[in-house]
Amino acid sequence: MDVALLCAAALLAAPPDTESDGSFSSYHFAEGYDEVVRAQSPFYDELPPPGGDFGNPPTTFDPGGIPPSNGPGFPAQPPPTGPYNGDPFAAPGGTFGAPVPQYGSGGSFYTYGTNGPQPYRPGYSFDFDAGYLFDSGASSPYGSLAITEFDLELANTKIFGNGTAFTFANEFDVRLFDGPTSPNLGVFNGVPADVYRFGWDFVLDVPVAPQWSAQLAFNPSINTDFGNGLSREAFQFDGRGVLFYQASPQFTFAGGVGYWDRLDDMIIPYGGIIWTPNDRWEIRALFPKSRITYFAGHMWGKPTWIYADIEYNVESWEVERGGRRDQMQMEDVRLVLGARKDQGWGTTFIEGGYVFNREFDFKRGGGFGVDDGAIIRGGIRF
Repeated sequence: MDVALLCAAALLAAPPDTESDGSFSSYHFAEGYDEVVRAQSPFYDELPPPGGDFGNPPTTFDPGGIPPSNGPGFPAQPPPTGPYNGDPFAAPGGTFGAPVPQYGSGGSFYTYGTNGPQPYRPGYSFDFDAGYLFDSGASSPYGSLAITEFDLELANTKIFGNGTAFTFANEFDVRLFDGPTSPNLGVFNGVPADVYRFGWDFVLDVPVAPQWSAQLAFNPSINTDFGNGLSREAFQFDGRGVLFYQASPQFTFAGGVGYWDRLDDMIIPYGGIIWTPNDRWEIRALFPKSRITYFAGHMWGKPTWIYADIEYNVESWEVERGGRRDQMQMEDVRLVLGARKDQGWGTTFIEGGYVFNREFDFKRGGGFGVDDGAIIRGGIRF
């Protein structure tokens, strides 16, 4: 675990040097980050392909086989069998009852195993996350700050005959702030008690050529505390474009740009390397979020993964301060260790870690820093 943590930290040593620039809404970084890479393979990362129990010798790959009820296995990597023409989630029985798909559109490569990008799941899906950032000191005279987070997303995905996938997601997020307050702040009073985000995410994944694919996304949102009506500062318009090249079953390269609409407009790189060295490990050395994942086997009868994440997080809202409109931005870096488990009906996760490089900025002045602190989060996906 310590090795995984150190590796994750090395993948993303520091965020960009900025104090007031905004970034892609990190409310859905867990989901949005996976969306950037998950459609590059027909296999999903909650289960390996069939072939026997964990730990048994590899067995013959059967493109039409059904994952056994007693657990996944590790077949030898087969040669490409043609374009993917199946839906891994369509068969009765959910994840365990789904037929095994073939290679992706255009004959792209993929590592067969327990890790790897997750494909789009046709139809509706629901995510719910909750988190708590423990009370930490804030710079004088702001006192201290604790934050409770709730994130919900309802998405619908359609897959077309040529392998193109389109996803539309409704997003709703809440942040509850406990502090900071001070009688000496005057018109530059503390943060509001609660803020809200209503977002709509449009994502298009397109196969471009053999081993090449692209993603385009547009994510408008309304971000406010409802304190003094809505103005332009409450509306944010984010976007990204990413190109992927699957060089081999072990390596995928990604490169692109994102537009982040916050206190200041910002264009940042999207990209890095996805490396799957074997059936147990996957390393996503990407910006703005990196992840190391290790398949730990079956715990209490369910496939379980352990992971380490590090992400650059920026969120922003229009708020009321001193009786007038202002714009508030929260910026930090989050390093967490977690575990996720496939429950058959869906996936659950829990994670905890450390938040640092924390800053609050306001368009009309009066920003402050927050001390490093602990974070804990959990959620479900189905």
